[in-house]
Amino acid sequence: MDCLTEALRSDLAATVGHARRFFSGAAAELAVLALRRYDVHNAKTVLRGLARQVVASEILNGTLPVGELRAADLAQLAQSADVRVAIDLLATWRIPLARPLLALRGRGREGALEVPAMELALDRWHLNSALQAARDTGEAGRPLLAILAAEADEANILTALRLVGISNAPRTLREYFGVDDIALLFVGPGHIQLALLTEAAHKVSVPEALKVLASTPYHAVLAGAMEAYAASGRLSVFERALSQRELQRAAGLLMHDPLGIGVLLGYVALKTNEIANLRVVAQGLTI
Repeated sequence: MDCLTEALRSDLAATVGHARRFFSGAAAELAVLALRRYDVHNAKTVLRGLARQVVASEILNGTLPVGELRAADLAQLAQSADVRVAIDLLATWRIPLARPLLALRGRGREGALEVPAMELALDRWHLNSALQAARDTGEAGRPLLAILAAEADEANILTALRLVGISNAPRTLREYFGVDDIALLFVGPGHIQLALLTEAAHKVSVPEALKVLASTPYHAVLAGAMEAYAASGRLSVFERALSQRELQRAAGLLMHDPLGIGVLLGYVALKTNEIANLRVVAQGLTI
């Protein structure tokens, strides 16, 4: 499995690295933004692993070296003594995603570098800055803007559902994030109004929360996953349903934007999904 995982990661990095060279000028900047989500994913994976004292090899199994952080960079990060050392290393390399982590650490609040707070800081920085940059590119950035807005919506929906039924939400928020207002946990903005998400988060049950979100473009997907949730009680069924929706949307860009950034967005989404499927098949064969 270790050999297979490394082979798939190497293939992904080489293939997408080659595809990035197809773009130049403003399109190249969009390509960097499109792939930055993988840097965020990789940074979160490394920081989460370091915080839980997971061995470096297991941390790296969860990374996808597609963005600015190369496989060698991730290997070095995964071997850091702790999250503070990893953040310092990112800052030394002048990696932009070090900025929100440095800002979070600079607040000096006890527990500021807890995993939930670091992940939220990375997500908020990535989506806020990427959405603005995509808007500034005009028509060429529309496919990326749509993907980013959907990414924000899906993250916010899952955040709202995780907060449903929590009896003392303010104390929980202060403990993990240092904030009292649920709205401060949302990223974006996407298409769904923050007031609507906040209302959903305050409901006592998931079915009640989904009723609040009935007017959103995601109602059909969420309703379709309700039966699986009722059987398992796991919110991960909604996460999988939303991820599948995002995959289909990205894949459609191959046809709708064949001469623009949509090609890269669709290709990378399908490629990473294919690799995930191959790993699942391989793991099943080894059981």
